[in-house]
Amino acid sequence: MHSFTGSVATAAECIELGMHISFAGMVSYKKNDDLRQVAATVNADRLLIETDSPCLSPQAVRGKRNEPAHVRYTAECLAQVRG
Repeated sequence: MHSFTGSVATAAECIELGMHISFAGMVSYKKNDDLRQVAATVNADRLLIETDSPCLSPQAVRGKRNEPAHVRYTAECLAQVRG
């Protein structure tokens, strides 16, 4: 599921159907606590991290043109959320 922004329930349904859940920069946005909670529930074998370049820059570089190198900020956010 590209640039996932759904709920825990929707993520679970997608995983049940054999899909992977992909998170882009918006998971790091200050007000996206709910999306970070979803990310914490997705098993590592179903989790993907994407750049979605040139859009959806992570919070650390928000307002700038996104590029693949910025995926590290999304990964850092997910690592923190997932412990």
